[in-house]
Formats: sequence, structure tokens, C-alpha cells
Amino acid sequence: GEVDAGGTIIRAIEDARERGCSVIGEVRGYAMSMGFFILQHCDQRLAAPEDIIMVHGVTTVTIGDIRNQAADLALTNRMMEQQAEFLAQRNTSSDEKYHNKDFWLDLLKDNTPHYFFGREALEAGLIDVLL
Repeated sequence: GEVDAGGTIIRAIEDARERGCSVIGEVRGYAMSMGFFILQHCDQRLAAPEDIIMVHGVTTVTIGDIRNQAADLALTNRMMEQQAEFLAQRNTSSDEKYHNKDFWLDLLKDNTPHYFFGREALEAGLIDVLL
């Protein structure tokens, strides 16, 4: 669930794509938190019916005075806006609600873990192939 490590993996996926590679993400058990976002950056996303995919909003710790807290809150909101936009654009569901940025933004701001088994993930456009 670490953003720094996950961001590094996502940048490696993007670098591989720029070099002409296709990146396949296959869930084996769970893809949760940052693992969820790593999976979403793959060209092809696969999961079995019993695999679990989980997404939640940004969680952070703030240290410092009220100015630091306000800056961290602004950053957190910007991150969730970007993630919601990406999820809406990346989505492959036939249900239009999943292509709506506001749907994902509300889900992320809720910050409750949202779990999808493989078939549900396929219906929600979060994977491309059910194994």
C-alpha cells in the first residue's frame, strides 16, 4: 500500500510500454490498495472469480502546524481527483456509471474499502479477462 513504491512500479510499467512492451497484470489472490492501482495501469488485467480486488481512498498522516495540515489536505484531494479521473478513463465496463469521474471520486472520498471478486471486477470494468 505504499504510494512511493507503487509509484515506482507504475513508472516502470509506463517505461516498459514506451519501449513497446505490453504489460499484463494477473491477480493471484488479492490486488488491494496500491496493488489495485498498479493493476489498473497494466495493458491487460486478469483475475479469477475467487480473486479479490480492493480500492479505497487516500490515507495519510500529517505532521506539523495547521498550514502543513491544510497543504496535505489539498494534496490528498488533488490525488483523489487524479485517481478518479484515471479510473473513469481506464474503465472498460458497459455500465456508464463506471466511466463517471464523480462515481469514483465519491467512492474514494468515502475511504471505505470496496471489495470486488473477479466477476464483480469484470462487470465494474476493473479487469479485462476473467480467468
